[in-house]
Amino acid sequence: MLKSKLPLLLLTAWFVFAPLSGKLTAFQSKAGFAVAPVPPDPHELVTGPVQIAVLPSDREAALSLLRRAADNAISHQPAMPPFNFTVTFVASGQLTYTGQGELTETWKSGQNWRVTERIGDYSLVRVGYSGRTANEKPVSMIPMRAQMLRNEVMWRTSSTVNEAGTSQIRTSAAQWNGKPVTCILLSQIGGAAAQVQSRLWEESEYCIANDSGLLQTHSISPGTYTVFGYGRNLGFHGKSLPDHITTYVAGALANEADLSIADVSADSAALLNQTPEMLANGRPGIALNQPLLLPIDVPTTSSSGTIQPVVLHAELDSQGNMLDVELSAAADAKLTSAAIDAAKKLKLGRTGASQAYIIVRFMPASPTP
Repeated sequence: MLKSKLPLLLLTAWFVFAPLSGKLTAFQSKAGFAVAPVPPDPHELVTGPVQIAVLPSDREAALSLLRRAADNAISHQPAMPPFNFTVTFVASGQLTYTGQGELTETWKSGQNWRVTERIGDYSLVRVGYSGRTANEKPVSMIPMRAQMLRNEVMWRTSSTVNEAGTSQIRTSAAQWNGKPVTCILLSQIGGAAAQVQSRLWEESEYCIANDSGLLQTHSISPGTYTVFGYGRNLGFHGKSLPDHITTYVAGALANEADLSIADVSADSAALLNQTPEMLANGRPGIALNQPLLLPIDVPTTSSSGTIQPVVLHAELDSQGNMLDVELSAAADAKLTSAAIDAAKKLKLGRTGASQAYIIVRFMPASPTP
């Protein structure tokens, strides 16, 4: 019998960029149960000691570094100048939509913008005008690789980043390309569970260069890692932006992308002026937002006393049905098929989200003696 513990889904308005995420429960704190560690990965930089930012000064130091990195990211903050970015990419994996793709966004303000996503034979054109949102043509889903890349380009808009001040903060010193970085681990996990000297399954990870303050790697969930490259010294109104973005999932290349950005041109502004005619299509049924984070418990007959998590990344349609599912990380790879079977039994309904990271927690029959 599947025992599902879904968090309250915080539904937002249909504004295209509003984040949507569930809060992960502190399953590490279940009395008597040990938790299998996050498996090693070439891009997992948290391999040394981990410190909890307990003192206000420690928290402020970590938050200051995260804010410094965020100040160099593309966002929709009031201080962000109008922009027009283009991302060309190649997507890989056992998914419905892979191959060459392109993302664009023209942003004048929260009242006037245009977003496109293209991959294979899929195409999305979405506009916002005077508080209203519409698609050029109705779509019932958003391809996983396209949206996960968009989330990395727009990582500053994540609710994890925006709510970091109320999160549990842990840090770890590491090296990346021969230079020191600080990895900031964010979650809602506290107490004894946070004393573990390794990454927790619930934590998102941001590894930032100590000298430049630029984000080097980001991991939204164990097993999924994005690397940011700055080789072309891409600048935009005083910001240092990554020009190359690469994402790996379960050790395999998932996305490889190149970013360019410029001021809003006359041609781009002309496209924005066509927006009112598109609004007759009505609001979209699925949002361009951050993924849901969902934990579920699956009882087992194991007497090992150890919880064995498996992280899955799922693509959802506008009705909450799973279209594609892939493994992100597993404490025991032999549990992957059972985890996918358990995830497919979820009835998510119309959340409006296009993706979900599902932590399937295989629970032992009894705690450690």
